[in-house]
Amino acid sequence: MENVEIAITGFGFISSLGLNARNAVAASRAGLTRITENPVYSVYNEESGESEPVCVHKVDCISE
Repeated sequence: MENVEIAITGFGFISSLGLNARNAVAASRAGLTRITENPVYSVYNEESGESEPVCVHKVDCISE
């Protein structure tokens, strides 16, 4: 196997708390979670026998 040198010159980050690492970390430290109910999907709760909404961490710019 031949050794290959690579260089990592950057990285990306996107989440429901921010579109970059700096904003997401600041929002997390401030206690934000941005958990929302997804109106399209639900799960079956075996204990209650009823359907319950799924909670998601929606990223608006890619989920619209």
